[in-house]
Amino acid sequence: MTSLDWLARQARDRPDAPFLIHGDGVVDFGTAWTRVAGMAGHLRQAHPPAARLGVRMRPEPEAVLLALAVQTAGMVLVPLPDRVNAVQRQELLRLAKAEEIGSVDLRPSAP
Repeated sequence: MTSLDWLARQARDRPDAPFLIHGDGVVDFGTAWTRVAGMAGHLRQAHPPAARLGVRMRPEPEAVLLALAVQTAGMVLVPLPDRVNAVQRQELLRLAKAEEIGSVDLRPSAP
C-alpha cells in the first residue's frame, strides 16, 4: 500500500469524476491515476530508489501529477523555481543534493 491509495481508490470507484480543473481542461481521477502510475514507473526505471529529483515547477496540472508520481515512486521532489537562471538553479540543486530532470522524464512510459 502506498500513501496514494486514496487516488487509486478514487480512480477505481469514480474514474470519471473531476480530479483537476485547469482553465478549460479537466483531468478525471481515472486519467490522473493512470498518468501518475505511468510516470512513477518511468521514474523508477530511470532513477535509483529515494532519488532526489529537481524539477522546475510550473503552474500546470502536469506539475501536480509529477509531484504525486515522485511520491508514488518513493523519491523526493525538489521543486525548483521556474524563474531562476541556470547558475542559480545549479546552486539550488547542489544544496539539495538533487538531480534535475526535464519534461521528457514527466511523460509515462509507452505501454
